[in-house]
Amino acid sequence: KDALVERAMELQTQLSEAQRSVTTSSSREERERHTERKKKVRAIAFEAKRLIALKVAYIGWMFHGFQIQKTREDTVEGKLFEALKRTQLIEENASMSDVGWSRGGRTDVGVSATGNVVGVRVRCKQNVDMDYAKILNGVLPDGLRVLSWAPAVEAGVMVSGRRPTRENQCFDARNDALSRTYKYLFLKKNLDIGLMREGAKAFIGQHDYRNYCKIDVNNAKASYVRVILDVQINPVKSSG
Repeated sequence: KDALVERAMELQTQLSEAQRSVTTSSSREERERHTERKKKVRAIAFEAKRLIALKVAYIGWMFHGFQIQKTREDTVEGKLFEALKRTQLIEENASMSDVGWSRGGRTDVGVSATGNVVGVRVRCKQNVDMDYAKILNGVLPDGLRVLSWAPAVEAGVMVSGRRPTRENQCFDARNDALSRTYKYLFLKKNLDIGLMREGAKAFIGQHDYRNYCKIDVNNAKASYVRVILDVQINPVKSSG
């Protein structure tokens, strides 16, 4: 009986030592993984970066508008920014201002786009172009894709023989846009297309559209003059 008790105590001691060993080993492995993660984060922070333009397309009714919102996650901009972080093209704790973020335009809920543009400063490799479209499309949700990318102009830096269009400024997707194309769909019902075409001609050319805008009283330099290059009103066949 005494021998049995002694043997049981020996086994208990061995089990306790084994458990301590496993715990110590697990803690060490966790510390090592944490250290590796910190190294990766530091590596991103210190890698070279470049300003690029991303051309994106999305199905509007699958998202709650384009602009990022604090109270909603299902926005186009929110999903893009999340994908940039997931792929480590930008730092995990980066803000939009940190990465030189700009957008060509904001669309409302239900509005789709086939060529909206965003500007962002991302991680890059020396002398090698990364396939940013492929990298991001691998993690983006359905209904949102990066169609292409291009190097953008930095302040005072030549890119493909070009300097910034605005003096001493980096590329800005909104302010550097040369033109925008919008397409609207209306139910025909009793609309007079001929009369609509005649009325649309009045918009072509340069006009002041302040009566169509929300006036910013704090911005005395705001310009409401725009140039409409063309307006077309055409019937379309229903796919149904």
